[in-house]
Amino acid sequence: SFAVQNPVSYRLDAILGGKSSRNRTNANLLYQTLLIVNVLDWWINSPDSFAYTIPAKYPYRTDGSETPVFSITQRKDLNELFNRKLRTLKAGAVTEQPSQETSGDEKPQL
Repeated sequence: SFAVQNPVSYRLDAILGGKSSRNRTNANLLYQTLLIVNVLDWWINSPDSFAYTIPAKYPYRTDGSETPVFSITQRKDLNELFNRKLRTLKAGAVTEQPSQETSGDEKPQL
């Protein structure tokens, strides 16, 4: 079996015949993986595959016409946005910490 179980490894185990099968070899694993990749290649690249039954919209931003918009106006407040986010994260971290009473020998946790 695979070291990290996930849906893909579970399905590959089933394709290879289960845990006690003699078909579980590296060569068979490579062969089955190649078959899966071939199906994905067909699915993505063939105009006859069911992935293209719904017509695709434009893969870019438009301004209402068919002309693509390749740029956007640049923001001038990026540093302010970053600093505001840091402040909210720090404020959230301070309020989420439980209060701890310490004696003179212990150092408080930060």
